[in-house]
Amino acid sequence: MERELIGTYRLQLQPGFGFEDAAGLIPYLADLGFSHLYLSPVFEAASGSTHGYDIVDPTRLRADLGGDAGFEALVETAHEHGLGVVIDIVPHHMAATADNAWWWSVLEHGESSPYAHHFDIDWDPPSRRLRGSVMLPVLGDHYGRVLDSGELHLERGKGDALVARYFDHVAPLSPETADELWAIAGRRGCDVIEVLSEVNGDPDRLDAILDRQHHRFARWQSAAHELDYRRFFDIDSLVAMRSERPEVFVDCHQLILRLVLNGAVDGLRVDHIDGLRDPAGYLEHLRSRAPEAWLVVEKILRPSERLPSWPVDGTTGYEFLALVGNLFVDGDGFDRILETYQRFIAHDARYEQVRLAARRDVLGDGLDADLERLVALLVRVCEGRRRWRDFTRAELREATNEVIVRVGAYRAYVRANESPSEFDQRLVNDAIDGVERDMPDLDADLLDLLRVLFTGGLTGPDEAEAVARFQQLTGPVAAKGEEDTAFYRWTPLLSLNEVGSEPDHTAVDSAAFHAECARRQQVWPQAMLTTSTHDTKRSEDVRARLALLSEIPDAWSAAVAHWSAINNHLRDVEADAPDHQDEWFIYQTLVGAHPLPVERAWPVVEKSLREAKRRTNWTRSDEHYERAVHEFVDAILSDDEFVADLDRFVAPLVDPGRINALAQVALRMLAPGVPDTYQGTELWDNSLVDPDNRRPVDYSMRTAMLSALDGRTDAAAAAWRDERGSGAPKLALAHACLQLRARHADSFGRAGTYAPLAVDGADAGNLVAFLRGEAVVAAVPRLPLSSSFADTNVHLPDGSWHNVLTAGTHAGGVVRFTTLSGDFPVVVLERT
Repeated sequence: MERELIGTYRLQLQPGFGFEDAAGLIPYLADLGFSHLYLSPVFEAASGSTHGYDIVDPTRLRADLGGDAGFEALVETAHEHGLGVVIDIVPHHMAATADNAWWWSVLEHGESSPYAHHFDIDWDPPSRRLRGSVMLPVLGDHYGRVLDSGELHLERGKGDALVARYFDHVAPLSPETADELWAIAGRRGCDVIEVLSEVNGDPDRLDAILDRQHHRFARWQSAAHELDYRRFFDIDSLVAMRSERPEVFVDCHQLILRLVLNGAVDGLRVDHIDGLRDPAGYLEHLRSRAPEAWLVVEKILRPSERLPSWPVDGTTGYEFLALVGNLFVDGDGFDRILETYQRFIAHDARYEQVRLAARRDVLGDGLDADLERLVALLVRVCEGRRRWRDFTRAELREATNEVIVRVGAYRAYVRANESPSEFDQRLVNDAIDGVERDMPDLDADLLDLLRVLFTGGLTGPDEAEAVARFQQLTGPVAAKGEEDTAFYRWTPLLSLNEVGSEPDHTAVDSAAFHAECARRQQVWPQAMLTTSTHDTKRSEDVRARLALLSEIPDAWSAAVAHWSAINNHLRDVEADAPDHQDEWFIYQTLVGAHPLPVERAWPVVEKSLREAKRRTNWTRSDEHYERAVHEFVDAILSDDEFVADLDRFVAPLVDPGRINALAQVALRMLAPGVPDTYQGTELWDNSLVDPDNRRPVDYSMRTAMLSALDGRTDAAAAAWRDERGSGAPKLALAHACLQLRARHADSFGRAGTYAPLAVDGADAGNLVAFLRGEAVVAAVPRLPLSSSFADTNVHLPDGSWHNVLTAGTHAGGVVRFTTLSGDFPVVVLERT
């Protein structure tokens, strides 16, 4: 990569904000100090897609973003201003929709399609009726009823194509069937539409024709248990790819690699790496074709997990998000909040219990078809070995189910004909040990089989396939079971319920933060650092404020008790709506994002209700419960007494929350790695979960604010004194840090160094101070409600140090933190 990695700015492209709009922001982003524009997927996606991950053609740039010409103009503008371009790529899945020509070919030609093995389709599934066809789980009722109602029928599509249609869902008839119907029309000398009309009027004849197709229409509920293709998690419209196959890699990456090799793109963010069959093999292939590209992978790491030695520059930064988030939480205060939470909801379940139950729920519901596919392989494995031959499908299913829900990370990476890593062995063994402990009645020999098999101890094609399927299933179970279920069921402190985090893991102090940063500088010095993304459930600033609750657990407990009492008359008591679990979530959400209008509050609450899957869910909604909760949210946000009390509670948290937010910015910008800024978050941002965090950003205001700051050596301090409500302090801090990184690139790159600085005083444990290279010092506070730093000192290296935020100058030695900070909450110094 030719351009120095200073910092990336993430833009979420969508129809209405395409390549031309992004190009218009380049001067602003260059002035702010970013080195790279980081874009969501730019390839042809499903019509109207707001995220771009539902790609229909990876060989074309997306037309409704501006196509080839628009992208070329964007790249040219970026390069003129010294910026490079990083793009998001999606090797795991494509959209299973009619506008995907590859998918359409499979539906039309079945296994004889040239793309039949591009997709992860089981052409010989356990269900005999699905063999040789692809299930289309789109019907609102049973197939027979839909057929009799006339809702599923044949019609003429584009040109001479003949299709089956169910409302907006269409699928092609096979060439043999289409030829037959055209031939009938030809013999009669009539339009084919007349023939189709006759067929549509005869359910038996229509059924006979549909039965011969390479697809099979089915009730949408069937997908959870019988779907014969692997998906992205449990989304039927996103079909998994076989990117490990050389021809699939070539077809899916020809445009990506051309953009890298011709210099248009400097870096790639690889989406959902854990969904691939062989992540290491895929990344080795990609690196060999793009040796100079900056490569980062979307990967969730547990606190005890380390990124494998892949040929990449690191992850996209969720583990850094978790590290920083936990740094601002008071552990003792969290424990007291947890006690109050358990009393309030009248349930004392530990997070581990909630997580296990949630994982079991999603595996048994949305991912059951994937489990069945794995169990079918296990049956074949057992049939060839006398020791395990008599284990039944039911026994294999139960044991495998229990192992999967206990895997303590997204997945293992066992590869055929290679010894498993120590981590992979421990991951599998710990899960099986847990099953043995919790379910002593299970046959020990059966668990021994799974232990040997899933750590690569058995060879053969079925064995290798079973290991791969097991590893590709544990990731979706972890993601759907935890981030999309347990994180909404167990909610003591919402700042910790974030992608990549552990809601009950709070043990991060200054020493632990320093140790992790020193390790990252040694191992992954160019990994991405992030605190807000398109996937975060709450923006970095919302989490920064919510973390303060751990410093005032008694005040928070009293507030919840008071609000619950004064709002009790607004609840539907008979339906217990909202119940105390949801009420707690509502109050904490309102505190974190206050002021939050009801039109933004309700979609977030609704999503939480359905994701939790306790009282309602996405597939079987309880309309009465949801309506009652909606009315409650509307009522409390229209109640003057409650809103006034909410104002009084939040007011003392606003500035301390901003201090936490500024400290996050300084750590993201100056810790080892490459800082990423999500669109709009250079100012204060109270966005919540998607789609709230995709709202339009006012860049004209940001551009004007940056111009007003330009040229002032004390811009950050002045903004904190006079314009803190506008977000100008955050903008000024980011601007100063990016410029500092550019001036001292050697201190932050691969050859850079990270060293903690000594601090002393009563609040020394709540001050994080470090040196980057020989030229940059940062010192940021944590737990601002609990710390005054009145007698806390920083031991500066020798020399003269200029504060880039306040314009003050300080000599090396022992200096009071409050002297260093002056009129700004955090300290960033440059050696002069």
